[in-house]
Amino acid sequence: PMEDAARFGHLDIHGRTDSITEVLKIIEPDLRSLTTISQGDHALIYGNIGLPRKIPVSHMGEGTAKLLSIILAIATNENGIVLIDEIENGWHYSLLPDILKAIHKMAKIYNCQIVASTHSYEIKKSLVKALSPEELADVAYIRLDKEKEHIKPKVYEAPMLSAALERGWETR
Repeated sequence: PMEDAARFGHLDIHGRTDSITEVLKIIEPDLRSLTTISQGDHALIYGNIGLPRKIPVSHMGEGTAKLLSIILAIATNENGIVLIDEIENGWHYSLLPDILKAIHKMAKIYNCQIVASTHSYEIKKSLVKALSPEELADVAYIRLDKEKEHIKPKVYEAPMLSAALERGWETR
């Protein structure tokens, strides 16, 4: 949370926080604004969701806090790379297409490559559902297969992943 607050503060100084708030509305539709609040040696990001007082984003749920961390990492690593381990954790499957579309959009805006690991069939189906064919051109699926005693990466373009998912083939 402290690192997220620092990242948010950096974006806030440059007036680039509106897109962050919009993305979080996928999970918290009542979110009106975000702000960094410092208390002693700690700073946290608080959100206005229409209650009498602002609340820490961490109190809005694990999924909201996780999405905020990912979006802030992307926005503060322009022309860089963001690694996300087990991207599916913390979100209801029904939100995955919107979340993945938002992550893709932010990655395009900030020219940031995303490398995400998953064992989830749902995340791959949601990705194919969320993105247009043109957007899917940005996606590569890398499967790690064991051949004898060695692990070999096999790269599949998005159309191959889409075809495998349509046919119900194992992609994990």
